[in-house]
Amino acid sequence: MAGFLRAVALDLDGTLTDHDELSLPALAAVDDLREDGLAALLSTGRILNELEHAYPGLVGRFDAVVAENGAVLAVEDDVRELAAPVEESLAGALADRGVPCRRGRVLLAGDAADAPTVVGAAGLLGLDCQIVRNRN
Repeated sequence: MAGFLRAVALDLDGTLTDHDELSLPALAAVDDLREDGLAALLSTGRILNELEHAYPGLVGRFDAVVAENGAVLAVEDDVRELAAPVEESLAGALADRGVPCRRGRVLLAGDAADAPTVVGAAGLLGLDCQIVRNRN
């Protein structure tokens, strides 16, 4: 089929992992499908560098990785931001309020319990942000 890409897209948490442990049979299946000529895509809400730290070598097993809830695309050594990064001022405002967060290339990640504080801080700063829930 000329012009078509044969690919399989997989989520990480609960698909390739069980309680944060990589599933060896699932990884073997990914390797098998790539050997059969299909492209393997990993899609995750995780921050890309945290993903690479938690699971060294995992990113390299895929033809492309969509991270940060669709805001970052990694294809080999080419990493692209697909959305504008959250303003640095929000991270500072949250730190001033004692709310911990982690910065990705685009998003800020934190605990769902802090959502009201995040919304309030973004509103005070006049930022146009969205809160996307991913796990806790």
